[in-house]
Amino acid sequence: MPSGSHGGSRGSHSSGGASFGGGGSSFGGGQSFGGRHRHHHGPTVLIFGHRRYTLSGKANLAAVVLLISLFCCIVLCGISGIILSNTNNEIKNIEVDYQYYQNMIARAEANPSYIQEGVIKTIYYNRECGKWYFIYEFIADDGYKVEGYTYSTFTQDEIFEITKNQSILIAVEHINTTYESDSIPMLCGDYPITADGEYIEATRDKTVSTILLSIGGVLSAGSLIALIVIIAKNKQEIIDNKQADTSTTDTTTSTQDSQSPQYCDFCGETLNRTDRRCPHCKAKIKK
Repeated sequence: MPSGSHGGSRGSHSSGGASFGGGGSSFGGGQSFGGRHRHHHGPTVLIFGHRRYTLSGKANLAAVVLLISLFCCIVLCGISGIILSNTNNEIKNIEVDYQYYQNMIARAEANPSYIQEGVIKTIYYNRECGKWYFIYEFIADDGYKVEGYTYSTFTQDEIFEITKNQSILIAVEHINTTYESDSIPMLCGDYPITADGEYIEATRDKTVSTILLSIGGVLSAGSLIALIVIIAKNKQEIIDNKQADTSTTDTTTSTQDSQSPQYCDFCGETLNRTDRRCPHCKAKIKK
Protein backbone atom coordinates (compact mmCIF):
# COMPACT_ATOMS: atom_id res chain seq x y z
CA MET A 1 0.00 0.00 0.00
CA PRO A 2 2.92 2.46 0.05
CA SER A 3 3.29 5.61 -1.96
CA GLY A 4 5.84 8.36 -2.19
CA SER A 5 9.13 7.56 -0.47
CA HIS A 6 7.67 4.27 0.82
CA GLY A 7 6.96 2.98 -2.67
CA GLY A 8 8.64 -0.20 -3.86
CA SER A 9 7.81 -3.24 -5.94
CA ARG A 10 4.15 -2.95 -6.92
CA GLY A 11 1.81 -5.33 -5.14
CA SER A 12 4.63 -6.64 -2.95
CA HIS A 13 6.08 -6.04 0.51
CA SER A 14 9.55 -6.36 -0.99
CA SER A 15 11.30 -3.56 -2.83
CA GLY A 16 12.48 -6.03 -5.45
CA GLY A 17 9.93 -8.80 -5.39
CA ALA A 18 9.82 -11.89 -3.29
CA SER A 19 12.97 -13.99 -3.23
CA PHE A 20 14.81 -16.58 -1.22
CA GLY A 21 18.49 -16.24 -0.42
CA GLY A 22 21.17 -16.72 2.18
CA GLY A 23 24.84 -16.34 2.86
CA GLY A 24 25.39 -20.08 3.22
CA SER A 25 25.80 -22.55 6.06
CA SER A 26 28.56 -24.57 7.56
CA PHE A 27 28.88 -27.58 9.80
CA GLY A 28 31.83 -28.06 12.06
CA GLY A 29 33.09 -28.89 15.52
CA GLY A 30 35.80 -30.60 17.48
CA GLN A 31 35.14 -33.97 15.90
CA SER A 32 36.01 -34.57 12.26
CA PHE A 33 34.01 -36.94 10.10
CA GLY A 34 34.79 -38.29 6.69
CA GLY A 35 34.89 -41.29 4.47
CA ARG A 36 36.64 -42.35 1.30
CA HIS A 37 37.37 -45.35 -0.89
CA ARG A 38 40.99 -46.46 -1.17
CA HIS A 39 40.16 -47.93 -4.58
CA HIS A 40 37.04 -48.64 -6.55
CA HIS A 41 36.07 -51.85 -4.76
CA GLY A 42 38.17 -51.42 -1.64
CA PRO A 43 37.16 -50.91 1.98
CA THR A 44 35.74 -47.69 3.38
CA VAL A 45 37.92 -45.76 5.82
CA LEU A 46 36.02 -43.60 8.32
CA ILE A 47 37.64 -41.02 10.55
CA PHE A 48 36.01 -39.94 13.83
CA GLY A 49 38.19 -37.51 15.73
CA HIS A 50 41.65 -39.10 15.67
CA ARG A 51 40.46 -42.71 15.20
CA ARG A 52 40.35 -44.54 11.88
CA TYR A 53 37.87 -47.34 11.17
CA THR A 54 38.17 -49.60 8.12
CA LEU A 55 35.02 -51.33 6.88
CA SER A 56 34.82 -54.04 4.25
CA GLY A 57 32.29 -56.48 2.84
CA LYS A 58 28.64 -55.93 3.79
CA ALA A 59 29.64 -53.35 6.39
CA ASN A 60 31.41 -51.40 3.64
CA LEU A 61 28.29 -51.31 1.44
CA ALA A 62 26.03 -50.33 4.34
CA ALA A 63 28.45 -47.58 5.38
CA VAL A 64 28.53 -46.12 1.85
CA VAL A 65 24.72 -46.07 1.69
CA LEU A 66 24.49 -44.42 5.11
CA LEU A 67 27.15 -41.84 4.23
CA ILE A 68 25.24 -40.85 1.10
CA SER A 69 22.00 -40.71 3.09
CA LEU A 70 23.64 -38.63 5.82
CA PHE A 71 25.08 -36.18 3.27
CA CYS A 72 21.69 -35.76 1.54
CA CYS A 73 19.96 -35.21 4.89
CA ILE A 74 22.50 -32.58 5.92
CA VAL A 75 21.99 -30.76 2.61
CA LEU A 76 18.22 -30.97 3.10
CA CYS A 77 18.53 -29.52 6.61
CA GLY A 78 20.75 -26.71 5.35
CA ILE A 79 18.42 -25.69 2.52
CA SER A 80 15.32 -26.00 4.73
CA GLY A 81 16.98 -23.94 7.45
CA ILE A 82 17.82 -21.13 5.01
CA ILE A 83 14.28 -21.08 3.61
CA LEU A 84 12.80 -21.16 7.12
CA SER A 85 14.95 -18.22 8.21
CA ASN A 86 14.01 -16.19 5.13
CA THR A 87 10.29 -16.93 5.44
CA ASN A 88 10.33 -15.98 9.13
CA ASN A 89 11.88 -12.65 8.18
CA GLU A 90 9.33 -12.19 5.38
CA ILE A 91 6.41 -12.95 7.70
CA LYS A 92 7.74 -10.50 10.26
CA ASN A 93 8.09 -7.82 7.59
CA ILE A 94 4.51 -8.36 6.39
CA GLU A 95 3.18 -8.23 9.96
CA VAL A 96 5.00 -4.95 10.60
CA ASP A 97 3.66 -3.45 7.35
CA TYR A 98 0.13 -4.61 8.11
CA GLN A 99 0.10 -3.12 11.59
CA TYR A 100 1.62 0.16 10.35
CA TYR A 101 -1.04 0.72 7.71
CA GLN A 102 -3.89 -0.46 9.94
CA ASN A 103 -2.81 2.20 12.44
CA MET A 104 -2.81 4.78 9.63
CA ILE A 105 -6.38 3.83 8.71
CA ALA A 106 -7.49 3.91 12.36
CA ARG A 107 -6.02 7.39 12.80
CA ALA A 108 -7.77 8.61 9.64
CA GLU A 109 -11.08 7.20 10.85
CA ALA A 110 -10.65 9.08 14.12
CA ASN A 111 -9.48 12.28 12.40
CA PRO A 112 -10.83 12.91 8.85
CA SER A 113 -8.07 15.49 8.31
CA TYR A 114 -5.85 12.49 7.42
CA ILE A 115 -8.17 11.46 4.57
CA GLN A 116 -7.79 12.54 0.97
CA GLU A 117 -9.60 11.54 -2.19
CA GLY A 118 -7.87 9.42 -4.78
CA VAL A 119 -8.66 7.41 -7.90
CA ILE A 120 -7.94 3.83 -9.02
CA LYS A 121 -5.78 3.80 -12.16
CA THR A 122 -4.90 0.18 -12.99
CA ILE A 123 -5.71 -3.32 -11.76
CA TYR A 124 -3.08 -6.11 -11.81
CA TYR A 125 -2.83 -9.82 -11.05
CA ASN A 126 0.13 -11.14 -9.04
CA ARG A 127 0.89 -14.61 -10.43
CA GLU A 128 3.40 -15.40 -7.70
CA CYS A 129 0.75 -15.49 -4.97
CA GLY A 130 -2.53 -15.73 -6.92
CA LYS A 131 -4.04 -12.45 -5.70
CA TRP A 132 -4.98 -9.09 -7.26
CA TYR A 133 -3.91 -5.52 -6.45
CA PHE A 134 -4.45 -2.07 -7.91
CA ILE A 135 -2.54 1.15 -8.55
CA TYR A 136 -4.06 4.42 -7.32
CA GLU A 137 -3.06 8.06 -7.23
CA PHE A 138 -3.98 11.29 -5.48
CA ILE A 139 -2.97 14.93 -5.74
CA ALA A 140 -0.78 16.04 -2.82
CA ASP A 141 -1.09 19.45 -1.20
CA ASP A 142 2.10 20.56 -2.95
CA GLY A 143 0.47 19.86 -6.30
CA TYR A 144 2.35 16.66 -7.13
CA LYS A 145 0.52 13.59 -8.37
CA VAL A 146 1.37 10.76 -5.95
CA GLU A 147 1.07 7.14 -7.09
CA GLY A 148 0.61 4.24 -4.70
CA TYR A 149 -0.37 0.59 -4.78
CA THR A 150 -2.09 -1.97 -2.62
CA TYR A 151 -0.58 -5.27 -1.64
CA SER A 152 -1.80 -8.43 -3.38
CA THR A 153 -4.86 -8.90 -1.19
CA PHE A 154 -7.92 -9.17 -3.42
CA THR A 155 -9.55 -12.28 -4.85
CA GLN A 156 -10.94 -12.31 -8.35
CA ASP A 157 -14.51 -11.72 -7.16
CA GLU A 158 -13.39 -8.86 -4.91
CA ILE A 159 -11.33 -7.12 -7.60
CA PHE A 160 -14.24 -7.29 -10.08
CA GLU A 161 -16.18 -5.00 -7.75
CA ILE A 162 -13.45 -2.37 -8.23
CA THR A 163 -13.27 -0.39 -11.48
CA LYS A 164 -10.67 1.83 -13.11
CA ASN A 165 -11.07 5.55 -12.47
CA GLN A 166 -13.18 4.76 -9.42
CA SER A 167 -12.89 7.38 -6.67
CA ILE A 168 -11.68 6.08 -3.30
CA LEU A 169 -10.75 7.55 0.06
CA ILE A 170 -7.08 7.53 0.97
CA ALA A 171 -5.57 7.58 4.47
CA VAL A 172 -2.33 9.61 4.56
CA GLU A 173 0.50 9.74 7.08
CA HIS A 174 0.49 13.58 7.43
CA ILE A 175 -2.24 16.16 7.20
CA ASN A 176 -0.16 18.24 4.78
CA THR A 177 0.85 15.87 1.99
CA THR A 178 3.77 16.03 -0.43
CA TYR A 179 5.09 13.88 -3.27
CA GLU A 180 6.85 11.76 -0.60
CA SER A 181 3.73 11.14 1.52
CA ASP A 182 2.82 7.57 2.37
CA SER A 183 -0.79 6.47 2.03
CA ILE A 184 -3.24 3.59 1.94
CA PRO A 185 -6.80 3.19 0.61
CA MET A 186 -9.32 3.18 3.46
CA LEU A 187 -11.03 0.07 2.05
CA CYS A 188 -7.91 -1.99 2.89
CA GLY A 189 -8.88 -1.79 6.55
CA ASP A 190 -11.59 -4.39 5.85
CA TYR A 191 -9.03 -7.08 4.93
CA PRO A 192 -7.17 -9.16 7.56
CA ILE A 193 -3.51 -10.05 7.21
CA THR A 194 -4.52 -13.60 6.27
CA ALA A 195 -5.97 -12.21 3.02
CA ASP A 196 -2.52 -11.06 1.91
CA GLY A 197 -1.30 -13.39 -0.85
CA GLU A 198 2.37 -13.00 0.08
CA TYR A 199 1.56 -13.75 3.73
CA ILE A 200 -0.29 -16.91 2.67
CA GLU A 201 2.67 -18.05 0.56
CA ALA A 202 5.19 -17.23 3.32
CA THR A 203 3.29 -19.17 5.99
CA ARG A 204 2.95 -22.10 3.59
CA ASP A 205 6.70 -22.04 2.88
CA LYS A 206 7.36 -21.87 6.60
CA THR A 207 5.24 -24.97 7.26
CA VAL A 208 6.88 -26.96 4.45
CA SER A 209 10.42 -25.94 5.40
CA THR A 210 9.76 -26.76 9.07
CA ILE A 211 8.51 -30.24 8.12
CA LEU A 212 11.49 -30.84 5.81
CA LEU A 213 13.91 -29.61 8.48
CA SER A 214 12.38 -31.99 11.03
CA ILE A 215 12.49 -34.93 8.61
CA GLY A 216 16.08 -34.14 7.65
CA GLY A 217 17.11 -33.90 11.30
CA VAL A 218 15.49 -37.23 12.21
CA LEU A 219 16.97 -39.01 9.19
CA SER A 220 20.41 -37.51 9.85
CA ALA A 221 20.35 -38.71 13.45
CA GLY A 222 19.11 -42.15 12.35
CA SER A 223 21.80 -42.49 9.68
CA LEU A 224 24.53 -41.42 12.10
CA ILE A 225 23.36 -43.83 14.81
CA ALA A 226 23.16 -46.68 12.29
CA LEU A 227 26.67 -45.85 11.07
CA ILE A 228 28.01 -45.91 14.63
CA VAL A 229 26.31 -49.27 15.23
CA ILE A 230 27.90 -50.72 12.07
CA ILE A 231 31.34 -49.44 13.11
CA ALA A 232 30.96 -50.90 16.62
CA LYS A 233 29.74 -54.24 15.27
CA ASN A 234 32.54 -54.40 12.71
CA LYS A 235 35.12 -53.58 15.40
CA GLN A 236 33.78 -56.38 17.64
CA GLU A 237 33.93 -58.84 14.74
CA ILE A 238 37.58 -57.92 14.15
CA ILE A 239 38.36 -58.50 17.86
CA ASP A 240 36.54 -61.86 17.83
CA ASN A 241 38.41 -62.97 14.70
CA LYS A 242 41.77 -62.02 16.22
CA GLN A 243 40.95 -63.95 19.41
CA ALA A 244 39.90 -66.98 17.35
CA ASP A 245 43.15 -66.82 15.35
CA THR A 246 45.20 -66.56 18.56
CA SER A 247 43.37 -69.54 20.10
CA THR A 248 43.97 -71.62 16.95
CA THR A 249 47.68 -70.70 16.94
CA ASP A 250 48.08 -71.65 20.62
CA THR A 251 46.31 -74.96 20.08
CA THR A 252 48.48 -75.78 17.06
CA THR A 253 51.65 -74.91 18.97
CA SER A 254 50.55 -77.06 21.93
CA THR A 255 49.77 -79.98 19.62
CA GLN A 256 53.11 -79.66 17.85
CA ASP A 257 54.93 -79.60 21.20
CA SER A 258 53.11 -82.72 22.38
CA GLN A 259 53.99 -84.60 19.19
CA SER A 260 57.71 -83.68 19.08
CA PRO A 261 60.16 -86.46 20.24
CA GLN A 262 61.71 -86.37 23.78
CA TYR A 263 65.28 -87.49 24.63
CA CYS A 264 67.02 -88.53 27.83
CA ASP A 265 69.05 -85.70 29.35
CA PHE A 266 71.83 -88.09 30.38
CA CYS A 267 72.34 -90.55 27.53
CA GLY A 268 70.29 -89.08 24.68
CA GLU A 269 68.12 -92.15 24.26
CA THR A 270 64.74 -91.60 22.56
CA LEU A 271 61.95 -91.73 25.16
CA ASN A 272 58.26 -92.52 25.05
CA ARG A 273 55.78 -90.08 26.58
CA THR A 274 54.74 -92.72 29.10
CA ASP A 275 58.30 -93.51 30.31
CA ARG A 276 59.24 -92.40 33.82
CA ARG A 277 62.84 -93.70 33.58
CA CYS A 278 65.21 -93.99 30.68
CA PRO A 279 65.07 -97.58 29.33
CA HIS A 280 68.82 -97.35 28.60
CA CYS A 281 70.47 -95.70 31.61
CA LYS A 282 67.58 -95.91 34.04
CA ALA A 283 67.83 -92.20 34.82
CA LYS A 284 64.65 -90.49 36.11
CA ILE A 285 62.86 -88.52 33.43
CA LYS A 286 62.05 -84.92 34.21
CA LYS A 287 58.59 -83.97 32.91
